[in-house]
Amino acid sequence: MGVRRDHHRYSKRITRTKRWKALRAQILERDGFRCRSCGCGGRLEVDHVQPVRTHPELSYDPANLQALCPSCHTRKTRIECGHKQRSDDAKAWDSAVRQLEGKTQPNFSIPFGLTRSAIPVTIVAGPPASGKTTFARAAAGPDDVIIDFDDFLRAVGGRPWDTDRAKVQEAFRLRNAAIRSLSTRRTGRAWLILTAPSGAERRAWANALSRTTFEILAVDADTCKDRVSKDTTRAHAAQRMFDTIDKWWATYAAERGPTASSKRKSDA
Repeated sequence: MGVRRDHHRYSKRITRTKRWKALRAQILERDGFRCRSCGCGGRLEVDHVQPVRTHPELSYDPANLQALCPSCHTRKTRIECGHKQRSDDAKAWDSAVRQLEGKTQPNFSIPFGLTRSAIPVTIVAGPPASGKTTFARAAAGPDDVIIDFDDFLRAVGGRPWDTDRAKVQEAFRLRNAAIRSLSTRRTGRAWLILTAPSGAERRAWANALSRTTFEILAVDADTCKDRVSKDTTRAHAAQRMFDTIDKWWATYAAERGPTASSKRKSDA
């Protein structure tokens, strides 16, 4: 019996009820119509964190429910059934095929239903270790707010580039709440720290937040990697950061050219 079909036979008596349909809508709204695992929008499913098969008493408990995209939901179910996780090569191949077929949509981690900011927002973009947070802290005024995902990870007991799923999800929830709160602020400026290598991503944020300007710290890849190598607090994620630095420059240089200055302003 298939992985999803095996689980479905336990949960279908729950998911066919009127009570479930109403609860499902509440969970999707609670989770901001975003996958709690990867943050993407689009078509979503409501998952039982603890499966109905093993914890039927938690079938209607909101604390045991979460919004997941079909891909993350299937991956979680496979693990629950004892299947091995797909290899990185298999994931990369599937992603490449889906992109070629036009089946993927860009996900820029913009909170669903975001209301425009009431104060000016400066988005500081650049590759890892380009000095985005340092730049924002030096430029920010006393009434300004800095929104940095790494700060929220630390607030929930994690560390930058943490892979703990629960901590990452909670950090995203806090970050998104901070971004949404900009619609009600009346003083100061917001500084939002992102990588945002592509013009499409920067335009998407500009459209979502309105009063937006950009500081792009296009620090060269070798300098960023050297900073990572010398920072012992980043040792746990050094290779992932190296890969992200290379990907950032591959995207940015394709649009701006490889001779972009080490720090430049852009409206998008």
